[in-house]
Amino acid sequence: CYGLVCGTGLRDVEMAVRFGELALVLLDRFETREYLPRVYAAWYGTVYTLKYNVAKSLDCLLRAHRVGLLTGDIEFAALNANLFCFNAYGSGSIRLDVIERQWTGFRELAASLRQSSLLRMSSPCMQTIHHYMGLTADPTDAKGDIRDMDAELQYCIDNNLLTAANSIRINRMVCLFVFCEYDLARRYRSFELNNVSNLPSPLDLAFYVLFLALLDLETASTTKEKRQAQRIGKRCHRILNTLSLLCPSNYVAKKFLLEAELEASQGRSSHAFERFTCAIALAKENGSYFMEAFSSERTGRFLAADSKRDEAETYFRRAYAAYDEWG
Repeated sequence: CYGLVCGTGLRDVEMAVRFGELALVLLDRFETREYLPRVYAAWYGTVYTLKYNVAKSLDCLLRAHRVGLLTGDIEFAALNANLFCFNAYGSGSIRLDVIERQWTGFRELAASLRQSSLLRMSSPCMQTIHHYMGLTADPTDAKGDIRDMDAELQYCIDNNLLTAANSIRINRMVCLFVFCEYDLARRYRSFELNNVSNLPSPLDLAFYVLFLALLDLETASTTKEKRQAQRIGKRCHRILNTLSLLCPSNYVAKKFLLEAELEASQGRSSHAFERFTCAIALAKENGSYFMEAFSSERTGRFLAADSKRDEAETYFRRAYAAYDEWG
């Protein structure tokens, strides 16, 4: 738990990692199986993603879920199920139908144990997944087939559940941006960069700062707004740069994509294109279907705006293929 506190808000990542790895050693040495779901939730659910590829945490979270069920620690069994869904979705490397099928199994098990509320934490990301998979009538509507996200957000605000509220905001903002509903996405842009300690995980931090910057750059119209968007974009870039130095596989593609967008917003087309192509290549290298698809789509939009329609079509086709692979 101390390692988790150290890692919050990127306070002392190296100390967080050291305490997390020490906890694993002690868990193994004293064979305290009943504590495994709790240690794994803190380590693989959060701190691990600051230093190691998030996709490698998934089997461990599933193991912690199963051990929790066997030892009677139902609360932490459910927490690890939630964290599995978060990390699988955040990695961008696991097909959406695979995550959805796994979550459906978690939900049916929780219902059989009369503990359905324990999976409430993962409902924002699962609702977003359903939107992406085309399982909802309108992917921009807050009222989905799993939750009414606006009602859930209000519930979290009323009960001072700040971390859960921010998770909903991030999922809604990212989803609406992906579907090009920029004005709607701005409704969920409600906290600033100096208030990131209440974000659920480093993955959420990375998504938030990336899409916060992209949203401001996309919607800025006046000279004043454009300058403000540049300032915020540069602050977001510093956070992504810090994360990328800690764990390139999780964050470096996002960093290069933001660099590309910042260069494009300043009219430096050749520099922007170089960084767009780097973002795509790094996303593919690290196995992230989502980042490869999204970066390709943004590259296509950038080229189309520069009247390079034939080149743009190549990147739109690549985006389509990667989105299709993601599910």
